[in-house]
Amino acid sequence: IRYREEGKYRFVWDDVVYEPGRLLVAAFKDGEVWATDEVETTGEPAALSMTVEKGHGPQPKYGGDWDDSRVWKDDLVDPEDLLIIDLRVTDEQRRIAPTADNLVKVKVKGPAELVYVDAGDPTAHTAFKSKSFRTLAGLGTIAIRMTGTGKASVRVRSKGLKGFKLIINYDGTSMTVTPKLPMFF
Repeated sequence: IRYREEGKYRFVWDDVVYEPGRLLVAAFKDGEVWATDEVETTGEPAALSMTVEKGHGPQPKYGGDWDDSRVWKDDLVDPEDLLIIDLRVTDEQRRIAPTADNLVKVKVKGPAELVYVDAGDPTAHTAFKSKSFRTLAGLGTIAIRMTGTGKASVRVRSKGLKGFKLIINYDGTSMTVTPKLPMFF
């Protein structure tokens, strides 16, 4: 048995026993609540969910200005723009499953190309151009580029999980992205 050295960790709760549920933490500064955070035990992975970015950055809750609407339309589209699909493995309550490392498969049809897939795992040896990858901490990213005008589809699936499909319509100047959720594959 290895024991940690005294003072090795800044915060230690040796007498706290793990139980599933919700944990709320508050930090105080000068006697006032300074910051709070909470975590909740998630259920088993049940579905893949996503948001789509294009030049706007992430959703406001992640520091961007993306409007997370069901149907996305953008005019004056540059053909070199990437559609970035932020992928999440979620439980039945749509909470990110932080221990999920599911194998995800991506299939693109129509005038579009898969530019890369990635989950940010520095130990992974998956090629960026691969059509499948493992999520890391329940997260992953897929980049798509339109290669011509018309209708393209992107199917994303993982064994045992509800997947999704995106329909992308591009007429040369404007683009509409419509998600089809949830899907079983």
